[in-house]
Amino acid sequence: MVFSTFAGVWFGYWLDTDVFEGKTHPWLTIIFFLFGLAGGIRNLLILSKRLKRKTEEWSREEKEKSMERAEKRAEEQRQWRKLPPEAEDDWDED
Repeated sequence: MVFSTFAGVWFGYWLDTDVFEGKTHPWLTIIFFLFGLAGGIRNLLILSKRLKRKTEEWSREEKEKSMERAEKRAEEQRQWRKLPPEAEDDWDED
């Protein structure tokens, strides 16, 4: 954002002083400052949308991993609750 603003100011100033020999000073500098500022804001919005999309993808992946881990833990708990076949036979004899 800062680079595009400075680039706009520099280009406008160059046009004002070198190309038009000061006849338009400071108008082109101001206009190109605004163009540079608008370009910087545009880039900032593009980057924030990209970051938001990547964050959502990461969050979705983490949620899926968390669900898989929870299912695995639940299966392990079910396995611990089951009695081994030998123990079930002992209960039947009583």
